[in-house]
Amino acid sequence: MPKRKTRRHRRKPRKTRKVGGAIDCEEEGFTKEIREATLGDAYRDFIVNHDIGEQEPYDKLVYISTRGLVKWYCLQAKLTDPECEQITSMKEVKVLGAFFHRYKVFLEHVQTAKTILSSETLFVEGSRVSDSVMKAIKGPSTPKKELIKECWEFIKKRCFGSPLYEEFLGSDLAIQQTIDRVQCLLWVIVKHKKLPDGFIMDQRIKDRAIQPILLLDTPYQFQTILSRLQSNDTPVIPSIIQLGNIIKKIIIDVAHLDPVPTFGVYE
Repeated sequence: MPKRKTRRHRRKPRKTRKVGGAIDCEEEGFTKEIREATLGDAYRDFIVNHDIGEQEPYDKLVYISTRGLVKWYCLQAKLTDPECEQITSMKEVKVLGAFFHRYKVFLEHVQTAKTILSSETLFVEGSRVSDSVMKAIKGPSTPKKELIKECWEFIKKRCFGSPLYEEFLGSDLAIQQTIDRVQCLLWVIVKHKKLPDGFIMDQRIKDRAIQPILLLDTPYQFQTILSRLQSNDTPVIPSIIQLGNIIKKIIIDVAHLDPVPTFGVYE
């Protein structure tokens, strides 16, 4: 008798199920209104100092964030006071809020730096800025003169017409994307009254939330003078040091924030 052919059943491949799934900020209602958060008009007593906010201590930025932006989010999500208090007491929310405010201000300084570097005349030989720097580094070498010279070289390589000019203009994209993800996360945590499934705090974000960004040494560090570099009444040297340090800080952060943090919840 001929042997009966046995039918083999092919098993369908198992679908891998992604626990939690990726956050879709748009689907979560992270609209332009939520992103702008009234630009602080609804919580004017708890707005970060846009002049020196990047330098503020961690605890102060946490205080500003939890009583300002995050509390406003609580109101939009219709959380009760106890529910909001539970959210604002979470260590993850504190870290995210402090990072967001610190780097939001820092990014504003970067935008100012871009505007300054785009000047076609500010750094050319014979300008007020160039003459002031040349005068400051003239003579015997000292630590301060070396610092000014180093900052000046960083700037000259990235000002208008230099090889690295265009590269610097796009250098903050990773930081901008990180800030956007952090802010969206804050909204999602408030909206759902818990951390998203699969959330993992990124140590790079925690470190940067805690550590102030000091762009100048004393006695200048609590002054914002970068935006007035083109004014005739502004001391040039502190502004040049601040501008050079902004460029160096961007280079460091771009390298350290690659890849951009996913927190376990972004694709």
